[in-house]
Amino acid sequence: MGKQLYRTIELIELLDNYRQLVGKHYIIATNDRKLPEVEIIFRETNFPHLIGLQKMASFNKYVASKNSRDIIKAITESDLTMENVIADKSFYQIEPRIKAFYFMLDVFMNFDVTPTFVQIRDVKPQRLNNVDFILYKYIDNGRRMTVAGFSQTNNTWFAPATLHIRKVPNLFTNIRQAQIKKISII
Repeated sequence: MGKQLYRTIELIELLDNYRQLVGKHYIIATNDRKLPEVEIIFRETNFPHLIGLQKMASFNKYVASKNSRDIIKAITESDLTMENVIADKSFYQIEPRIKAFYFMLDVFMNFDVTPTFVQIRDVKPQRLNNVDFILYKYIDNGRRMTVAGFSQTNNTWFAPATLHIRKVPNLFTNIRQAQIKKISII
């Protein structure tokens, strides 16, 4: 995806798509012995971090603070737009997150069980701060992977924590992997 393609997308559209996941309790059943089932809850306040808006060099021109509620307000009031994001010198850091955002939407909106599930809580040294498991799918003919990482927020459920793209092979392709058996909403 080049910058030209992103010009046809609005941040408010991405936020509206994400809001379709908010408030629902998703259950992922896996064949992983340590995490046979995980419950995921999406919160609106996760959105700005997931797509990397905090990485914008010109961030303060559009938003009062890095507080997620202020960022969401700036998006809904059109103070912060995709045009601003594309024009930012740090767009190259944000673009992979937006690509991975579509991967995450597809998994949960379409109950896509094809991504690989990897429990990384016990991996030493820790590679992704506080991330307990990832879902990934190969892209670019297997040369890279799209990754969605999730962290435990309390004793019972998880929330999205990171979206990015990694080169292959990497640490996550060389550790125990599991398959997703089913995704459902409770």
